[in-house]
Amino acid sequence: MSKKATICVYCGESGKLTIDHVIPKSWYKRFKVPKRMLDTPGNRVMACFNCNQAKANKDPKEWLQEKPERLQHFQRHARYLSDFTKQLAGLLPSAAGHRYSRTL
Repeated sequence: MSKKATICVYCGESGKLTIDHVIPKSWYKRFKVPKRMLDTPGNRVMACFNCNQAKANKDPKEWLQEKPERLQHFQRHARYLSDFTKQLAGLLPSAAGHRYSRTL
């Protein structure tokens, strides 16, 4: 997560921002990983309250694709996410045979 983040990665709103986990921490069982693996800087973004609440525990790929402008904004401003997070979120092609190559 960029320490200089001043806008919501989903909509571009500035103002009071919250920390959002792109892959919800509650999904750790789905991917059979320790919960702490989803609570890393590579899975955190700054989001406005409205976007954070709207996304909640939803599938990030589906939620981003609901509004093409939201997905485009996210792709421009969330470049610091880990490949692990991008892959789990369906934003990177899965690596064949990779332990975490499940799709959301």
